[in-house]
Amino acid sequence: MRKTTLQKPHEIDEAINIIKSKPDFTVSSLYKIWGLLLRKKRIALNLTQTDVAKMTFVTFQQIQKFENGKNKISFDKVIMFCQQTGTGYDYFLSTLNGRTLITNIGG
Repeated sequence: MRKTTLQKPHEIDEAINIIKSKPDFTVSSLYKIWGLLLRKKRIALNLTQTDVAKMTFVTFQQIQKFENGKNKISFDKVIMFCQQTGTGYDYFLSTLNGRTLITNIGG
């Protein structure tokens, strides 16, 4: 059975808030949030995963994995996406908002 994906901005925001509310803010947490932010912006701009894949030189399957938190989206892909869509870098970087990342082994 297929997993339900978050499609509405408020659903994505809720998922982000759950991650942010955890006491330890890990590198893995950061990448999961970036994937969710990518999905939120992609939907807001009415782009398909294939559109974003072409912008960032990866496959649409890779975009799926970024958005679902299975794979970490690299910073260069974030930059490419921002440049191609006119999105300010702060859209992603504000995730840190003064928080200290805790290194998590293996994840």
